[in-house]
Amino acid sequence: MIARLWHGWTTKANGGIYERLLLEEVLPGIRQVSGYRGAHVLRREVNEENEYITLTLFDSMDAVRAFAGEDYGMAVVPAEARKLLVRYEERPQHFELVLRAGTEKGRIGRVWHGAVPREKSESYLHYLRQSSIQDLQASPGNEGLLVLRRSG
Repeated sequence: MIARLWHGWTTKANGGIYERLLLEEVLPGIRQVSGYRGAHVLRREVNEENEYITLTLFDSMDAVRAFAGEDYGMAVVPAEARKLLVRYEERPQHFELVLRAGTEKGRIGRVWHGAVPREKSESYLHYLRQSSIQDLQASPGNEGLLVLRRSG
């Protein structure tokens, strides 16, 4: 499975309008793409802005191309959304989803990034499965987690 990660920022005043646009138009449109498997939308307030992180899930890079076109490395931002955004990433990142655990109803999202040498990737993933992930899942209030891997 492929996870497509993208960031965009609105003013606080435009946050609610942007969220309605996502829920009522953008995400329902993506649902029509063969191989689309859902999305997670995260929001946090930073100073006078709302930061949005959108993580869309697809079966494969072919499904990503069906959504974004051959130039799938560029962001897909409808004109209505561009009017509401202060700025956004023009190039989303693509990850391999290597582990998905828990429920779909998260309340607070915590994002953490780490890097390991490519030759240690599989052993690090094994370590996560055997220790850290089990500890996180046992934490009171934890409703799930995603582990993403990007090569290159």
